[in-house]
Amino acid sequence: MTPSSLVRATRLYKALAHAARLRIVAMLRGGELCACQITAVLGLAPSTVSQHLRVLREAALVTARAEGRMRYYRAAPDGLARLRAEVDVFWRTALDRPGATQVGYLRRLMESRPTLTRIPDQQVLAGEPGD
Repeated sequence: MTPSSLVRATRLYKALAHAARLRIVAMLRGGELCACQITAVLGLAPSTVSQHLRVLREAALVTARAEGRMRYYRAAPDGLARLRAEVDVFWRTALDRPGATQVGYLRRLMESRPTLTRIPDQQVLAGEPGD
């Protein structure tokens, strides 16, 4: 995973790391809603809902449009597809080769810091303590 893709993935995961934002995304899957409807369902202060919607917009998971003084939100299909792809890659990597990411990270870390003790990959993958 490149540093820029890691930043994008982190932004997506953080955007969904709050129950209210998960509820908003779930509500918007059913179609467009105005901010006042979202606020009424969540039972939160309008300013709090506004902040949650801002986080979701910045992560490109929802889009907004203004109509007079009202703002309407809808799920962003491209953003949700990107989230799905990120989750699929993460779990495919984690399940296909458990520990592979950690092994690669540890290998790069040890190469950059020769004073660290080398632990055989098999011990890291099996969770065995190194000698």
